[in-house]
Amino acid sequence: MTFSDSTPEQAPKVPSSLLSDADLMQRLEQAAHRRRLVDAELAELANEAAYRSRPSLPKAEKLASQNGHPRAPGLVERLTRVSAAEARRLVALGAKTQPRQFMGQTITPEYPHVAKVFTAGEVEPNTALTIIRMLQSCAENGTPQDKLDIADEALAAEASPLV
Repeated sequence: MTFSDSTPEQAPKVPSSLLSDADLMQRLEQAAHRRRLVDAELAELANEAAYRSRPSLPKAEKLASQNGHPRAPGLVERLTRVSAAEARRLVALGAKTQPRQFMGQTITPEYPHVAKVFTAGEVEPNTALTIIRMLQSCAENGTPQDKLDIADEALAAEASPLV
């Protein structure tokens, strides 16, 4: 069974104290993978909430405003019951790992390799965000796009034990 094939329903219904060492380790890995997938889904949904609350929309049309928040992170914070910092992180991570809209067209995430391993649950959010911030810093300092693409692919591969 691979990580992506596992579901909570398939996990043994025995107390963890009764598991063999091998079963315990397998369940830990499976639970961690499910958690990373949930984190990726939260980032995707937070990104969509931010898009539906974007500044260019009239206030009455903004999802966050309609629900009593000036901006999307406040809405995400309330709905997910995470800290304000975590809500901002989810919005930022979603913005960098989800396809983007530009002039009516959908384009790939800015750093597609990091986005791929994050959304597949292969790396945890802090790792993905750290790589993205490092790549952004390089871009801001004039690193050519072809070098950024190479770094994106290499860092994603290095960060993900499954690639």
